Amino acid sequence: MVSKKKYIYTIDDDCVVAKDPSGKEINALEQHIKNLLSPSTPLLFSEDL
Repeated sequence: MVSKKKYIYTIDDDCVVAKDPSGKEINALEQHIKNLLSPSTPLLFSEDL
């Protein structure tokens, strides 16, 4: 198969929606986008660690 699109994604037939401890479904894509748009913690990239 060949795609002319910039990105493609596939999902296995046995994948299920993630849930938090209370049983509510988690929107992983939304959380990922929020993480990409929010500033990183400087400690994460500290050379002193």
